[in-house]
Amino acid sequence: MTLRRFVPVLAVALVACGGEPTGPAALGSDFQYSFSDPVGDTLPAPTNVFQRALDVRALDVGLTDDSIFVRVEFTGPISRWSQMALNSIDGFIDFDFDDNQSTGYPAATQEFGAVDAQMGVESYISLRDDGNGHLLRRDGQSDEWEKVNVAFGERSLTIRFARADVGETDGVFRVSAMIGGTNRWITDLVPSNGHHRVSAR
Repeated sequence: MTLRRFVPVLAVALVACGGEPTGPAALGSDFQYSFSDPVGDTLPAPTNVFQRALDVRALDVGLTDDSIFVRVEFTGPISRWSQMALNSIDGFIDFDFDDNQSTGYPAATQEFGAVDAQMGVESYISLRDDGNGHLLRRDGQSDEWEKVNVAFGERSLTIRFARADVGETDGVFRVSAMIGGTNRWITDLVPSNGHHRVSAR
């Protein structure tokens, strides 16, 4: 089983740049797919750690001819990871672009939360930002991290990247997320079991 490699703190200085997606500005994008997540389904905190649990209420996906947009909506205010605040976010968003469970990495929900997402992950995005409007994405067995555009709202984050950069051509793929927070490796799994499936066919 191939496991994901973590984002080193200095990785932001070593990333490669992929194709620049076009289309509407990130926070103004249309999202054709919206997947709600139960409010209050966060994981209980272990003892002796920060008790706040970042809670996702929806994961939205939008497609244009050349771009993929993903928005994660939270029930309360969030901060960027680079701010190191009490409500700073951490975690991963995983994509199974060939819609095939038998290929790719295990999803973060499975690797760290022992919850089978029924995914074979080809690409994943770390939610640790570089402080300059980017997250980092790793594709397949590549040793390079690619920059991904991100915009933060008070209670949401929105990312976008080029479909060509991840080999996505048919608008059919699986997505899931593992959300963490300050001193909390996992606070919410999205969805709680399995995955969400985007199908533009």
